[in-house]
Amino acid sequence: MEKLMTTSKKLDFVFGVTQKIIIAVVAIMLVVLPVLFFFNTGTANDDGNGYNIIDISGIRLEISEKFAPDTKEFLVYMGVTTALAIAIVTVIYCMISIIRKILKPMTEGCPFDKSVGYNIRKIANMTIILGLLANAFSAVETIGTIFLFRLSELFAEGAVRKVSANLSFDVTFFIVYFILLLISHIFIYGTELQKLSDETL
Repeated sequence: MEKLMTTSKKLDFVFGVTQKIIIAVVAIMLVVLPVLFFFNTGTANDDGNGYNIIDISGIRLEISEKFAPDTKEFLVYMGVTTALAIAIVTVIYCMISIIRKILKPMTEGCPFDKSVGYNIRKIANMTIILGLLANAFSAVETIGTIFLFRLSELFAEGAVRKVSANLSFDVTFFIVYFILLLISHIFIYGTELQKLSDETL
């Protein structure tokens, strides 16, 4: 039990530091990320035939130099992706807060406290939110870029020689959700057994 308490205290300290780092990261994102998005849309290299190769996320464009995205549309795209990124980081911060609540009774030598199982269930629910946000970010980043460069117009103009995209939906978070849900039920059941044991004694 002493080892559990010591380990829980160390983990709580690590997660506390992580939360402070996350706050700093969000602050940096709010200040620096818009600038980075604006000045580093992608990496362009002339292929020697009047076309630039631009890599953005999972998309590679070989596009004529005379075509460039509209500034206002790009700012909207930048705002949406930045908002989603901040939302993802916020959810992670909240999940860490719940993990620290789980660790609190463990630091006091009560691993089967009633709150532990319910807090694990909260993390399971937040895993779904995190997974959906991550997939939304990926989709917006990819699809948004396609619309940003108005590919339908570019095809008509013959400006695009080649476009490749990689759009996927990660369902790993569903597996994590069900595993955490199962663990939460185990802890809740363990709490009931501990309570019955204490009453018997």
